[in-house]
Amino acid sequence: MLSFDLTHSVHASDQRWDAFIASLQRVWEFAPDFSLEGHLRLAGRQVLVVDANRLRNQRLVAQLARIGLEATAAEHPRLAWRCLDGLRFDLMVLVADDGAVEAMNFCRGVADDPRHVRLAVIVIGENATHDTIWEWRRAGAKFYLTDPYDPYVLLTLMAAIIDDSRSDDGL
Repeated sequence: MLSFDLTHSVHASDQRWDAFIASLQRVWEFAPDFSLEGHLRLAGRQVLVVDANRLRNQRLVAQLARIGLEATAAEHPRLAWRCLDGLRFDLMVLVADDGAVEAMNFCRGVADDPRHVRLAVIVIGENATHDTIWEWRRAGAKFYLTDPYDPYVLLTLMAAIIDDSRSDDGL
């Protein structure tokens, strides 16, 4: 019988996230593009962050707020649906390291819902095979980032999505 040390996996995942947050801080300190005045113009845009880990959610929301994004955290797809019913979001970041099947079903449901057809989803996951990435794309994700990843890439994708939605809105 196989056994896994889940404590080690969770701890390792938290360490990677802490490293990610630290790298975001470096990006924001040394990349002038990511400011309220920067050419990426992220200020005031609405982002929904869906991650089962409350601490990671809070940290990412705080970091996104530093560059002017208005981020809302949801720890579970059921809570995310409530957020989606109450606010209009420009994009969603969906962390799928735990409960990937439930997260993928949620992503598919959002993509199939006519009220949210224009909501772009960036998925962050740990297992990135070509099949996995295409499965997420078929489920409605616009982008898939493998954790750990370059935070500048995440922010650049967010800016590209927001710029794309501006052109769709005629802005």
